[in-house]
Amino acid sequence: MDIAAAVAKFAQSSAYRYGDNLCFQVPVTKEHVLPGRHDPLDYITDFKTPGRAAVICPGNGGMIAALFLQGATEVVAIEPRGRFHEPLKAVMKLFIEANPGKQVEVFTEFPTAKEHLKKTGTFDSILWFEGADEIGDPSLIHLLAQMLKPNGRLKIELPHGTSVHTTGKINNWRPTAECWRAHVEQVAKCGAQHPGRLGTTKTYVISPSEKTSESPTPVTPLPLVEPKVEARVEPKTETIARPEPKPASAPAEAFPRPDMPKATPKLNAAPPTASVGSTDSVDLKPRTGKPSLKKP
Repeated sequence: MDIAAAVAKFAQSSAYRYGDNLCFQVPVTKEHVLPGRHDPLDYITDFKTPGRAAVICPGNGGMIAALFLQGATEVVAIEPRGRFHEPLKAVMKLFIEANPGKQVEVFTEFPTAKEHLKKTGTFDSILWFEGADEIGDPSLIHLLAQMLKPNGRLKIELPHGTSVHTTGKINNWRPTAECWRAHVEQVAKCGAQHPGRLGTTKTYVISPSEKTSESPTPVTPLPLVEPKVEARVEPKTETIARPEPKPASAPAEAFPRPDMPKATPKLNAAPPTASVGSTDSVDLKPRTGKPSLKKP
């Protein structure tokens, strides 16, 4: 197998994704590396002997390859995000062809705590570098702490925000550093925070506590504390009834009085005359024609 040619061809294929800001390089071998924004070996220098390891949300598989180069004896991947299933499968196929004898078991969903222990067992190292804000169940950190061996360690990179709780739906929780530490220390020991790959992310190394080893059942996560909101008092309003408008009175002629006789107009009546003296009368009929200008 020509590893150099295979890696170069695969890097140009549509099966490989490396464009986002959190993408790790994939060291197929120490000399042949698929491109990415970050070198995964830089983030696990404190895991010199990873032993039996698990990777939560491995994405394109860069952290899986880095663990094998660090000397991991076995790696289990848990990737519930559907968009990475096919790319991860293709990358692991190329990696195994270049490194005969290496095997990776991939789980595509999170079972319950009891099923986890039956299917996967416990681990010396667990790495969770992306997808923490996509899982939607921050109490999963309690389950992962139970999957560590007595001297095992979990390294997680977490995007921080302003939330004061660690419960909620997918992409709704980005807790403060103080809130996150209180959440973890219910069941495990939480080391100091260190800068992550982005300005808003921090990495933590978590180790099991005595409480974790004594209790294999999942611990109830911190309850969601809803902020108290005072009930809003609506101002009282008085309703003033407006008087109904009175109907307009009808004109008098519309309602004639019964005791008043109706006037009957006389047709072809003589024009009225005005009396002047005892015997003379003046015709009030209008005159026609031009007035006379003769002097009397």
